[in-house]
This record gives sequence, structure tokens and C-alpha cells, in this order.
Amino acid sequence: MKIILMLFAFVLTIGATKAQDTKPSFEETVNYINNIFKENKKLNINVRGGKNSRGELCHGITASKNGKVVFCSHLPTTSTGVTYDEYAIFSINLFDFEKIDMPDDHDWRNILDKNNNSIGLISDLPATYVPKLVNAFKHLRTLCTKEIDPFELS
Repeated sequence: MKIILMLFAFVLTIGATKAQDTKPSFEETVNYINNIFKENKKLNINVRGGKNSRGELCHGITASKNGKVVFCSHLPTTSTGVTYDEYAIFSINLFDFEKIDMPDDHDWRNILDKNNNSIGLISDLPATYVPKLVNAFKHLRTLCTKEIDPFELS
């Protein structure tokens, strides 16, 4: 009986420890996404809001806990001794985001919503980073709170 109680206590301890494992925080997830852009900065990743807009060099994102992600050129930094102002290229709502397609025939990939409509485009992002970016955006969405639009019809 003593062995059974010890095994039970051991299993509970392991389960409780596993339950307390924390997912990456909001800030850690944003940093992870920005590191994807930093690791690939020599590839000159561009983003644009739609097919009719002009692409801009993207250095990373800023995000807010309401689900808004802004793709930016020149994130604020002073590490090089030069301070750049953030330059917003376009934004997406994480609650609309679903995936990034991976066509082989061109450099531009569609950022798609749940209805497969394009909500933006990204170019020159290596295929190995696409699933990582998608998973990071989806995880970031779980850490956000959707704001209710006061003018949306019920």
C-alpha cells in the first residue's frame, strides 16, 4: 500500500509540474517572430497590404494584446547608435489570420484569413520559416483578447 501511495504521489507531482509549464509569453512570442525577420534580413523580406499596394522592406512586427499586428520597416532601435523610427507598412488582425500559403511559382506568399481571402502578402520568406511564423501568429492570438466592435451588427 505504501508503494502505491508513493507512486500516486509521484504521478501527481509529475502532472502538477507539467501543468505549470508556461507557454512562451506575449513578449517572447513577439521577439520570436522578430527574430525570424532578423535571421533572414539579408533576404530582404518584403510585405504589402494587397496586390495593388507597393511592397516595403520588413524588419519585424509590433503587436498589441487586442490582436493587431503591424508589419514594420525599421523597428525602433538604438543598438547601432542610430535611432530609427518605426515605419508601419500594414497591419492584420490575428483573429482574422489563418495561414500563409506556400506557392512554388512566385516569391509572394498570401497571408490568408479563415475564408482563404488574402489579407496581405509577404515575399522572400524561406519555406522553412513559413510554418514557424504561422504557429507563432496562432500562439500569439491565444494570448490576445478580441475587442468587441461597438458598431458591428449582432
